[in-house]
Amino acid sequence: KAESLVRFSGVRSREAVRQKEQRRRERKVERYMDGQAPEKIGTTSFVEDSVEDLPLGIRIRAERLCNILAETLATLQSEAVEADVTVWQLTKDPAVMLSRKEHNIGRPLGSIFKWFGEVFEIDEVAPGIGAPDERWIRLRPDWHEFCPSTDDDAEVDLLQGLPEPFLPTTPEEAPQAFRIELIRALEMHGGSAELQSLGSEGRLADSRLYIRQTSLRNAIAAYPHNFSLEVLDERQGQIFVTLLSTDIEDADPPQELLPNTREFARGARKLE
Repeated sequence: KAESLVRFSGVRSREAVRQKEQRRRERKVERYMDGQAPEKIGTTSFVEDSVEDLPLGIRIRAERLCNILAETLATLQSEAVEADVTVWQLTKDPAVMLSRKEHNIGRPLGSIFKWFGEVFEIDEVAPGIGAPDERWIRLRPDWHEFCPSTDDDAEVDLLQGLPEPFLPTTPEEAPQAFRIELIRALEMHGGSAELQSLGSEGRLADSRLYIRQTSLRNAIAAYPHNFSLEVLDERQGQIFVTLLSTDIEDADPPQELLPNTREFARGARKLE
């Protein structure tokens, strides 16, 4: 158990994992350049067996989300008449819904209960397709001991050296701000992610409001030097995005993403 709950409290361990993530991302790029399909990870593919198998950025988010779920469940259990709460009740709690947006892991929320089985106890019988998840979920008696300790600097360390995000003040700056948010989002996902999952990235979604309105897929395709798009199943919407380069030195924004003054102002108003 001790080995399965590795923390990021030491600088050396964080740096070692960061280097491992960098090598993993480089291998993905090499496979793409060799014409090989990216690894299947994400919402429409498989779910990793352990939190240890996750990309570092997703692991950081998963650990934070685990703590929020546990704290929320503890509150709900204290308020429940019979001290029992359903999975549906927990996932529909406002605090949990907000946290899912802030800590997008690109996997079903039920993955958290699987990865952190020492924290959560859940009924085995799964709900029917389309039905609310009425399974009981409880905190184990010693759940405090197994809640992951989170490092506030872990995400900062992971994104260190990447282009810094900024709020665009002119239409010409909007495409660059979007590109930077996309680079940082992909880095959090280990260098590649499903298009559907990227659409749930809050900061990336905000940056899209400033550019000319188009699909996320088309917006990503405007930067072929930075990103690749790999269609695995068009009908199922299974499209993978891979980070090829973090270079943003080319100054001229793609014309297809450049908003006019009215479009830019409209996007700014939506975020006020």
